[in-house]
Amino acid sequence: MAGSPSPAQHVWRQLAEQSPEAPACWLAIPGHPLRALTRAELMARVDAWHHWLDCLPGDHDARQPGARWVLFQPTTLGACVQLLALWERGMRAILPGDDRPETLARLAGGSAGQLPETTADGWPPGQPAPSGTAATASAPAPVRPDTTPDAARIALELCTSGSTGEPLRIAKRFDQLEAELAVHRVLWPLATGPDTALASTPDTVSLSQVSHQHIYGLLVSLLRPLSEGVPFLSEACHYPEQLAAAIAQLSGLGHRCQLVSSPAQLARLPQTDEQIRYCGSFLRALRCRQRLPVMPKPALRHR
Repeated sequence: MAGSPSPAQHVWRQLAEQSPEAPACWLAIPGHPLRALTRAELMARVDAWHHWLDCLPGDHDARQPGARWVLFQPTTLGACVQLLALWERGMRAILPGDDRPETLARLAGGSAGQLPETTADGWPPGQPAPSGTAATASAPAPVRPDTTPDAARIALELCTSGSTGEPLRIAKRFDQLEAELAVHRVLWPLATGPDTALASTPDTVSLSQVSHQHIYGLLVSLLRPLSEGVPFLSEACHYPEQLAAAIAQLSGLGHRCQLVSSPAQLARLPQTDEQIRYCGSFLRALRCRQRLPVMPKPALRHR
């Protein structure tokens, strides 16, 4: 999609300014029905993480542009709000593939530290979750550095699994992320119809079964919906029952669902009539596409 805003240009702020009440994310908390978070509410959470960084000691190098933070979050929403806060401050994220102590210890060297886990709804720990209109004005105005968008700046570092040798960190610039996103947009349109990247209320919701801690999941389950204005579910649907419940609620509200998955996970979806009845008629509401990683492993080593 030529001319689409790049992540380096903070497209999420443009979307929020254009349509602050449009849904940005559907919040999934166990035991509660899904709830839509508006773009303004999403930005309020990003600003809360700016405030968290502002409250670090004044001489802390972690407050400076260029700082590198280890980011591992169990939810897509948690990763989203922290990643955007880092990018808006000219910082970069280091995304470990797992949260094993030895993995995190290996990444600690040369980084500013590890960001704490967010609350289930994306706020910094210890901060009371506001409600109503307070959700968009819960923290003092953050002091965001005036960083000029730079597509050649390194956005993040991804970690290889280490299954074939010593784990490596692969740096990705903003222009590299945008190039990969552009290929995905051409090959697999996320939404159909008149909706564009600056649409106000798209009726498609993106559901994911893959981890945002890896390049495939990061691109297709987080950065694409975020940059194209398509709401995403706040957490991955790892189990068929979890997926069925989300689709049942969303389809009942008139939304279409698209699933980002992998061959192994697709193979575990209900196959028999009995299983489909058990999980509900969600397959009829789901436009399910088998999506394979676009970039081969050698390309991931390109800097």
